[in-house]
Amino acid sequence: MVKENKKEELDFSKPKMSKRIVHWVLIVFVIVILAFAGLGVVVYGFISAPSLAKPIAQYIPFPQAIAQGTWVRLSDVSNAVEGLRHFRTYETMITGEEQGEQMSNAKYQQMVLARMIDDALIAKQLEKYSALVSKEEVNDELARVQENLGNDIDLETHVQELYGWTKEDFIKYAVKPALQEKKLKDLYMSNESLGSEHKNDAEIKKRALEVLALAKNGSDFNTLASEHSEDVYTRDLEGDLGTISRGYMPESFDEVAFELQEGEVSDLVRTEYGYHIIYAEEVQENNGEKEIHVRHILFLVDDTFDSWLADQKKAQNVYIFGKDISWNKNESLVEIK
Repeated sequence: MVKENKKEELDFSKPKMSKRIVHWVLIVFVIVILAFAGLGVVVYGFISAPSLAKPIAQYIPFPQAIAQGTWVRLSDVSNAVEGLRHFRTYETMITGEEQGEQMSNAKYQQMVLARMIDDALIAKQLEKYSALVSKEEVNDELARVQENLGNDIDLETHVQELYGWTKEDFIKYAVKPALQEKKLKDLYMSNESLGSEHKNDAEIKKRALEVLALAKNGSDFNTLASEHSEDVYTRDLEGDLGTISRGYMPESFDEVAFELQEGEVSDLVRTEYGYHIIYAEEVQENNGEKEIHVRHILFLVDDTFDSWLADQKKAQNVYIFGKDISWNKNESLVEIK
């Protein structure tokens, strides 16, 4: 009987134990929330303690902004700002004089955060179309940068000298964002359904097709260029762009131009400038690299990519955290107070 009573007492105490555990979990949870709130007050500048704010932000991923569900980390904004300030100091040291007007830290922060919010939007658009920048594309771009620097200059050392960044920082803050914007712009130009409400260029395309038909049917290309091209720099030269190698013109232009045979006229080519008709006057090789002497006829189209991107930005949800910085939803701008 005694044993049974003890068992009953033990069973009776279990709900109390469960309540105690819940009670302590809640206490710990509240303590953690208060600790994060206290750290946030420091990190976001409501209490001036920069010597504490930076290391806290480096180890705890506080957001400076949330754009379409993507966190823009405070530490990334801080690192990018430091890189730009480092570059300004380097320029001054090399030239011996100040380059441009001096900017406050808040102005740097505004500029960098606006750029990173744009980058987050662009990445979301690329994800939507399954066109994210690959590691191979990043590596190819790094190889191109290194090639431009030459064999005597090491890329990592050069980046450290210019910005105080590591190679990974350079990829994160400069290389990848630039590739993403270029990729989205190319996608916008090549995909007729993307941003179709901004591409009111049917009349321009119709005129371009009419001139293309003349060029394909044997009309003198030089004369057509003089009469119809809207490229003010080459129209008086009968559309002459000179001898070019890859990379001189937009990628979509190069893709078509460097496949042409000598004397061949291309179909319409769309670039950020408008519609081109390309004529390969001469094809040659220089040190193993293909070069072509080209003429073109350009039909200008307003660059609608920026206005389309601005509309996408207005439609996104952006939240900014900080004492003296905010998001102007109507203008889609980062503002400093």
